[in-house]
Amino acid sequence: MAMEALAKLACKCAGMVPGAVNLLLDMLNDEVEVVRGQAMQALSRLAMTGHMSVQEGHLHMVRLLHYSSLSLTLSPSTQK
Repeated sequence: MAMEALAKLACKCAGMVPGAVNLLLDMLNDEVEVVRGQAMQALSRLAMTGHMSVQEGHLHMVRLLHYSSLSLTLSPSTQK
């Protein structure tokens, strides 16, 4: 929930995007799977809405983040 709010806030305030991205990237290293999944969803939201620029060579990673976050959302293990 907090990461979703961070992504929404960054979408409204462009100056927050770099800090939000750095924080969310750090959260990808968290030991808790749900935290990593929420960070992926938030990064995906920023990238797919155009608030985060991605070099063409890294676009495949953003797509992977997007599809990974979808599978985590649909995964029964995350809906406890």
